Amino acid sequence: MEYSLVKDAVKGCSLFQGLDESALAYLFWRAEEMTSVRGTVIYKEGTPCDNSFGLLLRGKLDFSQGGASIGGADQIYVFGEVGFYEKDAKRAATVKVASDVASYLRFRISREELKREPLKELDQRLGTEAVRKFVEGPGT
Repeated sequence: MEYSLVKDAVKGCSLFQGLDESALAYLFWRAEEMTSVRGTVIYKEGTPCDNSFGLLLRGKLDFSQGGASIGGADQIYVFGEVGFYEKDAKRAATVKVASDVASYLRFRISREELKREPLKELDQRLGTEAVRKFVEGPGT
């Protein structure tokens, strides 16, 4: 993992800014750097949430529901967290790589872990972000 890129991405992500150092350290330990090519489906709408969410580092992602595009991301962006907060814990949208290559971090953290220290504040932020995306749509 290219430490400086990851550090800059996490610091540049408004959702993570101001989090306690222990929460950031927890995120770093639970992060896996991923690289996927165009057309790769990272999350598929309707599938069970696998206790993961992502942070786009480079590249472009498209989001769709019911086969229709609902937005995209081409800069540092948290995605996949909505599934944590869905009543049935299923993915709310399909996330697909839209650029030649996309790099992202995949965080594997259970809902139970998010409810405990040092991640309680992150849980609140992710929940708020999930509601915002549900109302406004991703990439807004």
